[in-house]
Amino acid sequence: LEGSLECQIVNEKGLIPTGTPARLLAHLVNVGHHNHFCAQDDLLVELAAVAFPHGSLLGHSCDPTCVLSYSWGQLVGASPPRQVIYQAVRCVRDIQPGEEVTHSYVDIGQATRVRRSLLEQGYGFHCDCRRCKEPWENRDKYLEGNLYGEMAETHASTTSLMDKISQISDTAMWSDDLQEECNIWERLVSMMTPHLPETNLKLRSVRTHCLNSHLLSVNLVAAANHARMVSCVNAELYKTFHPRVAVDYLTLSELLLSLAECSNDEEEMKSLFKEAKDAIEFATAIVENILGDSLLQRCAELRERSSNVFAMSVTQSST
Repeated sequence: LEGSLECQIVNEKGLIPTGTPARLLAHLVNVGHHNHFCAQDDLLVELAAVAFPHGSLLGHSCDPTCVLSYSWGQLVGASPPRQVIYQAVRCVRDIQPGEEVTHSYVDIGQATRVRRSLLEQGYGFHCDCRRCKEPWENRDKYLEGNLYGEMAETHASTTSLMDKISQISDTAMWSDDLQEECNIWERLVSMMTPHLPETNLKLRSVRTHCLNSHLLSVNLVAAANHARMVSCVNAELYKTFHPRVAVDYLTLSELLLSLAECSNDEEEMKSLFKEAKDAIEFATAIVENILGDSLLQRCAELRERSSNVFAMSVTQSST
């Protein structure tokens, strides 16, 4: 299912006509608030709020059958030329006869209590989907639990740790020194890993901050180490066929190719090349199923780059 909606104006000046009843205005604002979409670019950065009547018909599930993606282009036949945003609805798994076509109104990589709170505040309903009704042990233990199978923020063994993590995280967020910021995030990872599973949301968040800080400081080795873990964890949390997972694995492959290109060690170069190639193929499989042409182009470019790295490793081996 694909559809597009040109951004329409109400009158020639783009204004709502004078005299429109206040009740109608309030209704339109409320409907727009509950039914608009945040169009994202290839890096999942939210760029615009857009209305898609067909997409608005889709129901919500925290275990959705579909994901949404967006592309930008010119409206065919428009004069003068006008830019249009396209929304695509793509299945992430087989849909059974009679099963509802759904997508998630919120980030599915969050704990149930967070998702439900966001849905109640933003959409006015309490979610009772299959995933939300699962027992905590099956549903959120891997997101909120510690290595002892208990809620990390309330269990005696990790309560003080979680409080300390929050305090130190604030220090890192406000630091003006990039190297100090990297060191703080690394310290937090070291503190958390003996007590929390890698799927714990707090640890995942800290690792992501750590990855981004190392990217900014151009420490590619450290960034790649965290990218490996973040991409693996997100593939588990988002069940593979999700834009977030594709972006993570493309980022990982670029880091690995950069390291391979800089390596003077033949075996290391070959190992990095193989790992990067696997990451590219994994990301490409996701992109081909659920995303558009722009990310496919990025996958093709990375494939070509990986071929060049392989050629370099062969040349080094022959010499």
